[in-house]
Amino acid sequence: MKLSTNWLKEYIDLPVNNLEDGNKLAEQIGLTSSEVEEVSTVVPLSTNLVVAQVESVSAVPESDHLKLTSVTDGVQSYQVVTGAPNVQAGQVVVFAKPGATLFDGKEIKTATLAGIESNGMIVSLQEIGFTDSIAPKKHEDGIYVFPADADVVLGQDAMVALGANDIIVETSLTANRADMLSYLGNAYEFGAMLDLPTKKPAIDINESETMTDSLISVDIDGSIAPNYNLRIIQNVTVKESPLWLQRRLWSSGIRPINNIVDVTNYAMLLFGQPLHAFDYDTLTAKKIRVALSKNETLITLDDQERQLKEDENIVVYDDQKPLMLAGVMGGKDSEVTTNTTNIVLESAVFDSVLVRKAAQRFNLHSEASQRFERGINYDDIISALNFGAELIAELGDGQITKGIISQSVKTENNHEVEVTLGQINQYLGTDLSLEIVESVFKRLQFGFSLNDSTFLVDVPARTWDITLPVDLIEEVIRIYGYDKIKATLPQQIDAQAGLNKKQKLMRQVNAILRGTGLSQAITYSLKAKDNAQYFVPTPKATIELDYPMSEDRSVLRQSVLTSLYEAIKYNSARGQKDVRLFEIGDVFAYEDQKVEETTHLAGIVLPGESLNWKTHKNTFDFYDAKGIVENLFTQLAMPVEFAPAEINQMHPGRTAEISINDQVIGFVGQIHPSVTKADKINTAFAFELNLDAIIDLYENTVDYKPITKFPEMTRDLSLTVPKEVTQSQIQEAIDSLELEALQSMELFDIYNDEAYTYRLTFSDNVNALISENVDTLVDVIKNILIKKLGVEIR
Repeated sequence: MKLSTNWLKEYIDLPVNNLEDGNKLAEQIGLTSSEVEEVSTVVPLSTNLVVAQVESVSAVPESDHLKLTSVTDGVQSYQVVTGAPNVQAGQVVVFAKPGATLFDGKEIKTATLAGIESNGMIVSLQEIGFTDSIAPKKHEDGIYVFPADADVVLGQDAMVALGANDIIVETSLTANRADMLSYLGNAYEFGAMLDLPTKKPAIDINESETMTDSLISVDIDGSIAPNYNLRIIQNVTVKESPLWLQRRLWSSGIRPINNIVDVTNYAMLLFGQPLHAFDYDTLTAKKIRVALSKNETLITLDDQERQLKEDENIVVYDDQKPLMLAGVMGGKDSEVTTNTTNIVLESAVFDSVLVRKAAQRFNLHSEASQRFERGINYDDIISALNFGAELIAELGDGQITKGIISQSVKTENNHEVEVTLGQINQYLGTDLSLEIVESVFKRLQFGFSLNDSTFLVDVPARTWDITLPVDLIEEVIRIYGYDKIKATLPQQIDAQAGLNKKQKLMRQVNAILRGTGLSQAITYSLKAKDNAQYFVPTPKATIELDYPMSEDRSVLRQSVLTSLYEAIKYNSARGQKDVRLFEIGDVFAYEDQKVEETTHLAGIVLPGESLNWKTHKNTFDFYDAKGIVENLFTQLAMPVEFAPAEINQMHPGRTAEISINDQVIGFVGQIHPSVTKADKINTAFAFELNLDAIIDLYENTVDYKPITKFPEMTRDLSLTVPKEVTQSQIQEAIDSLELEALQSMELFDIYNDEAYTYRLTFSDNVNALISENVDTLVDVIKNILIKKLGVEIR
């Protein structure tokens, strides 16, 4: 926010008289309150510019736009040729005397124009550094003319007369500092910071005998407008604002428009409370209604037609006719113009979330919307309304009708917060006394009571973000001074450093999968509602965001695989093949009245085509995907079992659930062809594992075993296996023999889905193996397979 230090001095004796003082203040603000973007004058200063009066105006021969004028600074008259279209005799203007230097370095010299000597230049505000965004609208196409009642004298330094030498401090505020979006809020803040008293403007309302409620009525939806108030000012004259008001607005970055609009902006800057003025005579029903929008259109003050949607925006209506996009921008139909004579003045609080959404949707981030979004000081809603009405009546020669029409469900925002001296010192690592903390609360103008060492603080409505003891502790140290905290060494904690079990296992899993050829991905935890439960064996209640950024990111996922599938869809659509990804991430579900958050591991493979000239076929299949999982658990020394399973969005005949000690911890398989076909993907394989469950089951009990110095011996075993017998059953039967010499059993050939060939590897760490002994062990294996599983030896 741009702050005029001259204006602030009305409410606090601010020690700022030049840029050096301004920079000192900015340094204190940066240490206490917020960042400071810049300290400067209103515009870069020009020299030798004075207040002057146009004595006469005549046409320049043979020119259709130049005029010959005589200008006086009260001491001397100057002949000036100007092209200003709005120049007239009697006007008080800004005059650059010969020898003047403008803000951009341009020097004004005596020149000859159209054969006539011109001594100096009558200037517009833009020519001396004012931007179009702050230069008064009335003079946007010509020279600036001082208002008739301006407190200036001829010959006066024009930079001073315009207030251009005012020291401006521009702050950059965080979202919680809504109190610093007003001059009074900054006065309170700087008063506490500098230990200076502050004062508020006097408000004296003079009302006519006409009752406000006889002229207009209101019907307000309190859920979207918890506080709504109106006043009416009659018989006003809309005209240019006085110079003092213009100076304050352009010093604060606001463009002067007319006395009515300028007062609403002035009150908003002063109190932080946006006001809006309607032309009363444009209201046909004379019934103000605040409700959610319908499917309708509204032309706003910027002449843009806005398409409103059902129940999305807050709209102020004249019964059924939309008047304004509440909290954001007024409507064209009820705009205050030079023909306006009766004013309806509104001071309200609108739902901050809906205001923010409207501002974002229509790209209308106004000064008003910024304040509604961040929060309103309930203590100043009526004060701002009365102040604005009084000033409009004064500057517009109008009369304020009797009474305020108010319909509010919430009229205050004060609350109490308790904090102890012990809490303050414990959090800050300080040894502050009760007297120091008391002085801080007094400087902040917080009411409080003290019982022993416990403060019960009455937090004013202007600092609505203070709700917890830690918020009060922050206020104490801000005002006391961060720089006063003594530097101390951190306490030594007697705890073993290093990674915990989960971190170690996650790093190990990461390394194993990258070694298998998969790349790690990081995806969004938020999904669209229609696919948040994809690839979930047992879906649970979803967790939806109240205010999502978009419908595609509205629900917390219950499967990491659904996010990885979106990633391969994106890659496949852009011609990428052979994409292999994995991710370790969290999934979320709502069960038993609480949110469950679990860490999962998922992987997905979008196979590329083989370059084999004979087949050109995809060589990656279910067993390759299963092999990735088997390799992972082999390196973790965790025996797993696979069994057929049916999982949502997975191929029912090519999917297996994975279990450890009869506890299901995930699945692996092919994504259902109907899913991949719909996304124009040939085929994809995937797995998902409950990593938290794996961590609970994981025991790092792998001991070192010396490599045998004796040669290994292998035997191939070919079996015809009944269809109902699974690989895991064969493995269990052989493991039950507890043969120490059997090091591994590898399936390396399948014929016609019933004939399987295994390679058995034997070794002994103590003695060299004898062929006859190995044959005996193979016979033992054959016998148990025949007996338990009914296999046939081929």
